[in-house]
Amino acid sequence: MGLITVNALNAANGLLIPVQVEYYALAGLALIRQTVSMVRELNPGLAILGLVLTFFDSRKTLNKDVAAALADEWRDALFSLASGTM
Repeated sequence: MGLITVNALNAANGLLIPVQVEYYALAGLALIRQTVSMVRELNPGLAILGLVLTFFDSRKTLNKDVAAALADEWRDALFSLASGTM
């Protein structure tokens, strides 16, 4: 993450994270969590408000598997899909 991103997180109260429903996005999500942990030393009020799934296609098994894994880990912080499939 760059300096501008870290400064933005330091000034923010909450963070809404869009997550593409692919396995590589899970690695990026881990990096974001690590960065948020570091920024919380300077800004203890920074909260992760939730995750928004993007590019979700309920016909694809991979998308459903990743969405289920995110739902298991994030529970209440995962925003529901409009179609109500989760």
